[in-house]
Amino acid sequence: MIDRDRYPIDPWRLVETSYSHDEVGVSETLFAVGNGYLGLRGNSPEGRFAHEHGTFINGFHEVFPIRHAEQAYGFAEV
Repeated sequence: MIDRDRYPIDPWRLVETSYSHDEVGVSETLFAVGNGYLGLRGNSPEGRFAHEHGTFINGFHEVFPIRHAEQAYGFAEV
C-alpha cells in the first residue's frame, strides 16, 4: 500500500511530502516516465548506490561482443 501521508491524493499532481532513504525505490518507480520508446528515471540526487540516474531509449544499445567465461544457451552475444 502507498502511504497516503507521504503521497497525498491530488487530482493533477504526484506529490511526495517527505523523503525516506529506506523507500527510495518507491519514489523512483512513481516518478519514472516512459512512453515505450523513451524512458526517464525520476530518482533523487541522494539515491542508492545500486541505482543509476538514466535516460533510456528502446532498442539503443552497444553492439560490442560480450565475452563470457563459458558459453551457455541464452547468454547474450552482443
